[in-house]
Amino acid sequence: MTKIFSKGDISHTRGDTAFIRLSLTNNGEPYAADGDTFTLTIKRNVHDDEYVLQKMFAVPRILLQPKDTAGLDAGTYVYDIQIQTQAGVVQTIGPHKFHLLADVTR
Repeated sequence: MTKIFSKGDISHTRGDTAFIRLSLTNNGEPYAADGDTFTLTIKRNVHDDEYVLQKMFAVPRILLQPKDTAGLDAGTYVYDIQIQTQAGVVQTIGPHKFHLLADVTR
């Protein structure tokens, strides 16, 4: 099960499927993300050079598949989501905490 908290932190059970829809606005209006690239990056620590998971999407929806987190240790990680527009503008959401919960059923 995946839960997104109001401050941006995410709680996700290892090996589960998650669909995370980004609700973006520009000056209070819904944001049209045509041609933009969205990159989710998860690291153990914000200062690490290497990431434990990175996925790119062409739409403001993130899909975590079971294989993406099944091999990771349960614990608290950090994540951000970078948006790169067609015009080359880069905006980043985060960093926030990504709590990966242990699963019992494997």
